Amino acid sequence: GEIFNLTDLLICDGASVPEEALFYKIPIIFVETDRASKVKFREHMQKNNLNERYIKRVLSIYDCGVSITPDESVAKKIKLALSQDKTEAQESYFKWVFNGRSKDRQLEATRFILNHISRKDPD
Repeated sequence: GEIFNLTDLLICDGASVPEEALFYKIPIIFVETDRASKVKFREHMQKNNLNERYIKRVLSIYDCGVSITPDESVAKKIKLALSQDKTEAQESYFKWVFNGRSKDRQLEATRFILNHISRKDPD
């Protein structure tokens, strides 16, 4: 079967970005709060002594969309998110996570998932 994209916009926090949004090139809005923000994620990773280069790469997910705080005009930010071309940042992050796009990579991922599902223990 075929999968169709029915989403025009993804709204999430930086900790739970579905990579499918990058695959389907869907505009993304990151909602930043006191508990979930680029700054908080950086602090958490630094606290856990992660390499600064790795931290910078992980946080580059924020370059793939528009960030808002709950007190900002949502309609204005949605319009901005839909108007900006984030293709280059999204493609870069996608390649970092999935190691590129190709039919072979897609088949490899499908086989991995099917193999994982078939090994799952029954309840």
